[in-house]
Amino acid sequence: MTYHEYRTQALHAYNTYKKADNPDEAARTTFVSCSSMQEQICAQLPYREFAPGAYAMDLQEFIQRYPIQADTYIFSDAPALWRLRQIYPYVTAYATQTLVLFITHNTTISEPIHLQTFLTESRIQDSCTACIVILETGTQATIIDTPLSKATGTNSTAIIFYTAPDAKLSLLSHLPCQDFPKNNTAQQAYAYLFRCRQNSRITATYLLHAKIKTDMWLDVQLEEPDACVTIQGLYAFSESTTARIITQQQHTAPNTTSLITMNGCLLGNAHATYHGRIHIATQAQGSVAQQRNRTLLMSDTAHAISIPSLEAIAHQVHCTHASATGTINNQELVYCMMRGLTEIQARTILLRGFVETALGTEHVPLLTPTIDRICEEITS
Repeated sequence: MTYHEYRTQALHAYNTYKKADNPDEAARTTFVSCSSMQEQICAQLPYREFAPGAYAMDLQEFIQRYPIQADTYIFSDAPALWRLRQIYPYVTAYATQTLVLFITHNTTISEPIHLQTFLTESRIQDSCTACIVILETGTQATIIDTPLSKATGTNSTAIIFYTAPDAKLSLLSHLPCQDFPKNNTAQQAYAYLFRCRQNSRITATYLLHAKIKTDMWLDVQLEEPDACVTIQGLYAFSESTTARIITQQQHTAPNTTSLITMNGCLLGNAHATYHGRIHIATQAQGSVAQQRNRTLLMSDTAHAISIPSLEAIAHQVHCTHASATGTINNQELVYCMMRGLTEIQARTILLRGFVETALGTEHVPLLTPTIDRICEEITS
């Protein structure tokens, strides 16, 4: 298949996408595109070897240099992936840039890979960026993703991670807050898909802090035995921001593990909706799946909806899903104030504890400036 044929098929898949009749299912699978979006010619990204055995290039270049790998990792499964969510064929068809990171067998990258260093700044108001990250057998890498949004238009990004057997991936996705004019019409959409083969290991941490309309999808596909994915994250929204966080864990092989914990902080008139779904197929015996969502409301006008769901067709599995929405515990607040702290100091300490617990300890030093800003906005 050629590059042009691939994009043409994606465009056809997007235009013929059928929304689900069930409202809840439709909310998890649809993406409403910007009506002004026009198909763009992809900006060619340069080919480079950024580490021994690790290469970055444009998708068109990847197809030409590695046709067998392109067929194995991309072409053969593309139709099934496009049916998963409407946003995947949308971004593939309309991508202004399509980056491929290809790390060959048994390669260990010691330094973190900053994804944005390989992408050029797009001047198009409505822009789509597609990234495909391929880790072949036995590879190890850490990737840092820090995309920036624009003050106008629609910004869409879809990243697909392929982890071959025994590959190990660590991901930090930090979507920082930017100051935009009030009543702006900007919106952003991010989709992350993890495809995990036998005995592969993925750990991912997300920090989403935004003041514009935001949609995020996290899809996990555990396709072979003993694959494991652990995702933890925090989303923080203020003012009148509306956001939708959607996660899906699909177990199609035995003895697989997926753990997703997504917590939120809402201030002002912010409105966030979380949809989480676990699906365990008949053949996925021995699977372990957990899903948690906790939301902290920091104002009387903030609003949160949490909808966890579980579908386990296999019987020998261990599955849990939990959801909670509330405010700062008054007893904890009084406890801190009785030890000499002001109310603002006490609220800040409790909020910081909630935030840092959601993110874990590994990436907190790198995320400290954003954590400080979140605490300042919410407690001011």
